Amino acid sequence: MNDKRITRLRILFFVVLSLLTLIVWFHLHRQSKIQTLKNDIQKISAVLMSIREYYVDDVPLDRVMGGGIEGMLESLEGPGSFINDAPVTHFLLNETADSCSMGLHVIIIDKQPVIVAAYPGSPAASSALPPGAKILKIGENSTYSLSINEIYRELQGPAGTEVKLLIYSAMGKQLKNITLKREMIASTAIIEKKLLNDTTAYIRLANLLKGTARNLKATLDSLSMLGMKKLNLDLRSNSIGYLDEALQILELFLPENQALLKLKNNSKSIEEFNTRSAGPYQTLPLVIFIDHGTAYFAEALAGVFQDLERAEIAGEGSFGLANCFTTYQLNDNRYLNLAFAEFFTPSGRSPGRKFNELFFEDIVIELDSLAPDSVRLQRGQFLTTKGRPVFAHEGIVPDKIIGIKSKEFPNSHLHSNWIAP
Repeated sequence: MNDKRITRLRILFFVVLSLLTLIVWFHLHRQSKIQTLKNDIQKISAVLMSIREYYVDDVPLDRVMGGGIEGMLESLEGPGSFINDAPVTHFLLNETADSCSMGLHVIIIDKQPVIVAAYPGSPAASSALPPGAKILKIGENSTYSLSINEIYRELQGPAGTEVKLLIYSAMGKQLKNITLKREMIASTAIIEKKLLNDTTAYIRLANLLKGTARNLKATLDSLSMLGMKKLNLDLRSNSIGYLDEALQILELFLPENQALLKLKNNSKSIEEFNTRSAGPYQTLPLVIFIDHGTAYFAEALAGVFQDLERAEIAGEGSFGLANCFTTYQLNDNRYLNLAFAEFFTPSGRSPGRKFNELFFEDIVIELDSLAPDSVRLQRGQFLTTKGRPVFAHEGIVPDKIIGIKSKEFPNSHLHSNWIAP
């Protein structure tokens, strides 16, 4: 047997041995995880049996199990995962004259509804309710421990009727009573479009619901025919919508095969999204406006544009919500709303705030002032394509911070410094 053949056999043997070692490792690792899960289930079963056999009072086990499941979900990091008696519906969906809202988008943090944004043009928006404020009461009823669907049912009612809210604002550390009138809210995504001058267009996107990207493309085509050479895209208080729509909007402004977003879950598996074709407006000068109510996939839009240095981001720091959710139906006809992934922008950062790191008041205050540099560095520093530092877990911090609450916005603020170059 010659030396070359011996060498090949040794290499083959080494490869086979490595593969076998890898297979055994994966098997043992999987078995270890399965055994850990079995042990945990046995603990839960033992507790349930002890309660049934020995607890001083007669307690329905389904109630005990329900409380246990809620406790599991409450231990998860970040808002949004919960059990509900019906599929979660948004306040804009299925509105009728007998059941309409005031335009509040809320999430649950520490068993309390928290305002993410007031939908543009809604009664809530006209009352200037601040993102991050807690709703303590709806009418005379406490909101503590209510589910998200129960919150929306309390907020909704016949058009023209009023509802009183007790709000706690962490910024001012004050309680405030606010009365709002319910009215039908159109779910139209593009609520304003115009030319600010001969060449600069302005578009206000209120949501990223189905069809938004298609309608935006049609609006851009129309404005282009009127002479649009620059665009100001307003994402203030845009906090609802779908990932697919955000990806399609990004494709309008970027070259082919450009990396956009990555989704990661607890096993660190990654789903990557790239542009599939060259965008028709990839050279259009662009400014993106955001505020504290900009959240979820609107933050993804701003974050991608910022990382790629494709647009200037102006306004206020965004809310900081980067989880993606899905709903599973359980065997008792209830529904589990679960955060299944977190999105990351091209630089590798996630804008999602870590709601368990700080007291809630500190998180809200941080909407108006950045955390200390030492804290920002601990969260992770990343670089844009031009080498500028951006930081994780703090929402999207604009390139230019301006106050944009004026009713005259955008005309009072879009002077020469803010129009896309």
